[in-house]
Amino acid sequence: MLIRFIINRSMARLILAGQDMKKNDTTRLLYGPYKKPTVECGGFLVCRARGKVRVGAWSHGRIPWPLEKKYGSYILCGDLVRAIKHEAAVAVSHHWGVCDMTVTKWRKQLGVGRDNPGTFRLRSIIAHRIFAGRPKTEGFKKFMRRHLINRIRNSEIAYINPAQLWKPRELRLLGTVSDRELARRLGRSLDSVQLKRSRLGIAPLKT
Repeated sequence: MLIRFIINRSMARLILAGQDMKKNDTTRLLYGPYKKPTVECGGFLVCRARGKVRVGAWSHGRIPWPLEKKYGSYILCGDLVRAIKHEAAVAVSHHWGVCDMTVTKWRKQLGVGRDNPGTFRLRSIIAHRIFAGRPKTEGFKKFMRRHLINRIRNSEIAYINPAQLWKPRELRLLGTVSDRELARRLGRSLDSVQLKRSRLGIAPLKT
C-alpha cells in the first residue's frame, strides 16, 4: 500500500510538471489483437454477468462492442473478457470507451485481481520513470526488500520465474493446435497449457 501511495504521489508530480507518460505507454494493448463478436442487432450472446442476452446496439469506442438491449450495458463475452483479465484498466477503458470504474466493476464480476499482467507492466513503467537515475540509498533498498518479502509471506504475490511467463505470441497459439502439440512446441507441460487455455476461456481445438 505504501509503495502504491508513493507511486501515485510521484505520478501526480510528473503530471503537474508536464512530464506525464506518453499515452501509448499507458493505453497500448499487450495481448491483442481483440475482435468484436460476429453478431447482428437482435441476435443473442452469452454474457458472463447476465447470461443469455439480446444485442440491442453497438458501442462507439475504438473497439465497437455489442450492448445489451434491455439495459444498454456492455455484454461481457469473447475478447472483452480476455482483455479484462490481461490488460491494464486504463488500456481497456481507452479502447472500449468506458470509465475506469466500469472496468473495476467488470473485474469484480469476473473475479480478476488488481495485479493482472497489464497492470503490473504499467506500474513497472511508472516506477522506472520515477526512480530511474536517482541514487538508491541502502535504507531504500532495505525497505524495498522487506516490503517484497512481506508481500510474498502474506500471499499477495508469488515468485514467478520469468522464463515461465506466457508471451503474447504463445497466448495467440492457444486453441489453434491441440494442447499436447502446443505443449511440445513451447516446452511446457500439458497441464500448464490446459490450465492457461481454460483460464482464458478458449475452447480446445476440435479434431
